[in-house]
Parts: sequence; C-alpha cells; structure tokens
Amino acid sequence: MKDQVRRDVTREKVAEASRLFRMAYARQLEGDVERALILYDKSLRLHATAEAHAYLGWAKSTRGQLDDAIAHCVESIRLDPDFPNAWNDIGAYLIELGQPDDALFFLKRATRMRRHASRCFPHYNLHRAYLAMGDRVRAIEHVRAALDADPEFSPAQDALHDLLYPGHCEERRFPDAALAGTPVLAFPKRP
Repeated sequence: MKDQVRRDVTREKVAEASRLFRMAYARQLEGDVERALILYDKSLRLHATAEAHAYLGWAKSTRGQLDDAIAHCVESIRLDPDFPNAWNDIGAYLIELGQPDDALFFLKRATRMRRHASRCFPHYNLHRAYLAMGDRVRAIEHVRAALDADPEFSPAQDALHDLLYPGHCEERRFPDAALAGTPVLAFPKRP
C-alpha cells in the first residue's frame, strides 16, 4: 500500500513538473522571461529533467547569465548525456564568452546526436565558432550543413549570403530582433 502511494505521489509530481515546464516554455516564448525563470525553477524542484535544466539555462542566457546557463546545461547533460540541446547551447554560450575553440567539442557532439530534431542549430553555431576563429572555409561548410538540415533556416541563408558575397549587404528579411529568443541562441551583435 505504501509503495502504491509513493508511486502515485511520484507520478503526480512528475505530471505537475511537466505542466510547469510547458507553462515556463510558453511564457518564455511570449517574452515573459522573468515568469519563465520562476516556473522552470518550480518544475525542477518537483522533478529535475535534462530539458528543464537546459531551458532554464536558455532563459538565463537571455539575461546575460552565461555562466549560470552553462552550469544548467552541464546538469542537463549529467541527467541525460544524449539530450542534444544542452550540448548545442553550451557551445553557443562559449562562443558568446569569446571561447570558440572550446565550443567546438560541444557543437560537434550535438551534430552527431540521433535525437536532434534540428541539426541546423549546432551546424549554424559551428559556423559561428569557425568564423570567430577566422576559418571561413569551415564556416561556409557548416552554414551549408545547417541549410542541408533545414533549407528554410533564414539565419543560415543570411550567413551564407554574407560569407559568399561580403560587402553586399542587402536588407535582411528578418531583423536581429526577430531572432531573439529562438533556440538558435542568436545574440545581439557586439558593437
């Protein structure tokens, strides 16, 4: 009887954590990151998952808390080493911290993960890392791989155009602000 009660309580906690996670994600997509942070935290206190840690990291990254974001992604990987988002996100955060060489390990790992629904993201971020390292050939290779994974991925379309036709800046279809908050982890351009 006690075992059944424990299982029921555990199931209820997992269900509530999942509900809170979905609410947090919805708030984040709506731009209410402060509320999303609270809901992700509540979800994690009930039942820690790789997804909740990675997405809490993503929310913190939008507030410039990149070290905290990396820590949450590391915890995500500890919980589920095969969850690709955490690997991609760490790579993106390291690029933003000026450590593109360190990002390569994480991003390459993300490209090889079977569960990755959007392989365009780690390839796009690999392009960013190689570009930051001054390797235009590899940057082009990975931006093309991002487009192979998703031909409609506009940040990769724009990046390929910029790489192939430098100095021919046409008006972008999507301003940088339209990319903010996407799982690509598009950060504003540095001055």
